[in-house]
Amino acid sequence: MIFFKSRHPSIFQGNLRKKRYFEGWYFKLVSADGENIFSIIPGVSLSRESHAFIQVIEGKTGKTDYISFNIDAFRYSTKKFEIQIENNQFSNEQISLNLSGEQFRIKGNVSFEKPIAWESTFLAPGIMGWYSWVPFMECYHDVVSLDHQLKGLLNINDINVDFSSGRGYTEKDWGTSFPECWVWAQANCFDIPGTSFMFSVAKIPWLGKFFIGHLCFLLYKGTIYKFMTWNNTEVTSLKHNNNQIFISLSGKEHVLEVIINSSISGKIKAPVLGVMERYIKESVDATISIKLKSFDGKEILNGTSVHAGLEVVGDVFQYFQSGLKG
Repeated sequence: MIFFKSRHPSIFQGNLRKKRYFEGWYFKLVSADGENIFSIIPGVSLSRESHAFIQVIEGKTGKTDYISFNIDAFRYSTKKFEIQIENNQFSNEQISLNLSGEQFRIKGNVSFEKPIAWESTFLAPGIMGWYSWVPFMECYHDVVSLDHQLKGLLNINDINVDFSSGRGYTEKDWGTSFPECWVWAQANCFDIPGTSFMFSVAKIPWLGKFFIGHLCFLLYKGTIYKFMTWNNTEVTSLKHNNNQIFISLSGKEHVLEVIINSSISGKIKAPVLGVMERYIKESVDATISIKLKSFDGKEILNGTSVHAGLEVVGDVFQYFQSGLKG
C-alpha cells in the first residue's frame, strides 16, 4: 500500500493515526469572465487538536474563511484521489460543496473537463522527481492537474456564480510543516488556453542541514518545459523590488524569464508540525509575464496571465543571494 501511494501522490498519503502531520489540496477556480476567483483548500491537521478543514480564498477582495470539522468527518479512498469532508467532496473530476462558514456559504458542483495530469514514471512519480523517494523531508509537493476547463456553478452567499468555460488548477502538499521561507507562483489564465505555469523556490531543511530547491514547469501547446532542481536546471536570478519579482531560469535547451506583479492578498493558515497555527498571505489575483526562449535566441512564448496565485513567505531571497542556490 505504501508503494502504491508513493506512485500516486494525488491520493491521501497519510493515515489518521499520525501526529505532527498535515495534508492539503489546493483547488483554484476562475470564472470565464475573470470576475470570480476562488481557491478552495481541503485538508487535515493531525496534532494535539486533530481536525479536518476547508479554507476559502476570494481573489478579488482577499477575503478568507477557515471552516473546521471533526476529524471523523474526513473520508478518503485508498485506490484513487477522492476525499470527503462532511458533505463536501473532492476528486480529480470535480468538487461538490455544501459549506457554511463565517464569511462564505457555498453550495454546488463544479466538474473538471480534461484535467492534465503530471507525467508519472517509477523514478519520478510526481513533480518532485526522484526527490519524491527521499525520506525525512518536512514537506512534499505534487501537481494533481496542470490545467483544466470548468463546468458548473456554485451558489456563493445566495448568488449563483457560473464557472463554466473557466479555468482550474489543482495541487497538494503533505508532511509536517511548510518551509521556513518560500516563493510560490501559479498561473493558467493566459491568452492561449491550455497554457499553465508554476514556480516555487524554498529553503528546504533535510537531516540537520538545508538547501535552496526549486520546482518550475511551463505547459505550452502540449509540451511541458521542466526547470527543476532534480533535472539540473538553475535559477540564475531571483530578485524582488517593491511589488515585483524577477526570476530567470536556465535549462538544458531553454531560458525562462518571469516577472510577477503582486495584487490583493488574503491571510490563510499554514502548518507547523501539523498544527495549523501559522498565518501566511496569498494572492489569487496577481499578474505573471513569461518569456520562453531557446538557447539560440528563438522566442517560443511571450505571454501574460492574469488571476495568478502568489505567496511570498519569509526572505528566501537572502539565502539565494548568499550563493545557496538549488
